[in-house]
This record gives sequence, C-alpha cells and structure tokens, in this order.
Amino acid sequence: MTQTNQIAAQRMFLNAGKTAVLAEGHEDAAFFYAGKGDEIPATACERFGIVDGKVPTKGRAKASGKAQGEGKEKAPPANKGGKTPANKGGEKPDNKGGSGGEAKPAALTDIDGIGPATAKALVAAGVADVAALAAVDPASPPQLEKTPPNFDWAAVVAAAKAQTGDAE
Repeated sequence: MTQTNQIAAQRMFLNAGKTAVLAEGHEDAAFFYAGKGDEIPATACERFGIVDGKVPTKGRAKASGKAQGEGKEKAPPANKGGKTPANKGGEKPDNKGGSGGEAKPAALTDIDGIGPATAKALVAAGVADVAALAAVDPASPPQLEKTPPNFDWAAVVAAAKAQTGDAE
C-alpha cells in the first residue's frame, strides 16, 4: 500500500539509534523529530509505522526491536502521591517575576523543536537557558555536536523570544 505524507498530530521524538519514533515523554526519546502540525514524509510514515500523524501504538512499532513501552513499566510522575503543584488547574505562571514570588524560568525543552538531547547539546555549546537561546542569531547559530535533521533555528529562536517577551 502506498502511503502519503501525513501531518503530525503530536510531538514526536527519535530514539538514540534513530530506529524508532516515540511519543513525547518516552524515556528513550533522544532527538526531536516533528511537532504538531509538521508534515511527515510518506517514507518516514512507512518506516516508523506512523498512522494518522501519531506514533505507533503497541504492536505496530517498526525497527525498534519491540513495541513501544513493551516490557517496561512506566514510572509514575515525580509528583504522584505528593502535593499538587501550585499552578495545577490554573494559568501558567508569569515567568517575568512580579508579585506572588519568583516564577521558575522556562526550560529549553519547553520550546517546540527542542528535546532532551538537543537541550543538552545547546547547554554544551554555551546556550544555557531560554534567554540565551533568544539572543542567538539564527543566521549564525552555535555549532552543536548533533543537530536534528529538521532543526529550524529561526523558529526555535523566535519561540524563545516569545517565551522571554523579546518578540520582535
């Protein structure tokens, strides 16, 4: 059956060996692959078993050796059994400070297009936080040890500027 290009319905990541596509939050996610709304080539959909713009579900995963999550129990989120975070069910905190205490600054992985591995590479290249990312010139970005194949510096820097309130 010939597949067509698909539009991603969720954020997707590749594993370290780039042999499987995984959902955001999966413990083996290493490289950002596609964000919601990104076009995924038909060849990638076929290779990774992507259906309806979503990562393969149990029993459909290809090239990973076993289905996503098979044989592993997912650890509960860190706050399970503890107190509910202060902003749970409310609005996102204002990261610019102000009354009500200091809000935690946005993490690099809060930017669409940056996964855990890319965030580590950015920190290693001297881009330690979202404010530093907002100051990067997309025309001459820092050299990263490994840059994802579809990494869009202009979009990432624009998103960082929006996070810091420096949007042009």
